[in-house]
Amino acid sequence: MKLPLRDAAAASLGIELFLSVVLAGGAGWWADGKFHTAPTFLLVGFVVGVLAGLRSVLRFARRDAVDPKAPPTKP
Repeated sequence: MKLPLRDAAAASLGIELFLSVVLAGGAGWWADGKFHTAPTFLLVGFVVGVLAGLRSVLRFARRDAVDPKAPPTKP
């Protein structure tokens, strides 16, 4: 079964949110180990990852939003 492009893009949002949090948090964890500042950079990395993931979700929502003034289209 083949997913429509819109559904495939929506399915990738969860992966993108997860990866952004894990990668930014991992970078913060690494920086904490390097500079002995635990848990400062870990928390900063986590917040940056969450914000980056939310930005992706909002971009998808804006792109996929329906204009209420636009005439309906036929499927």
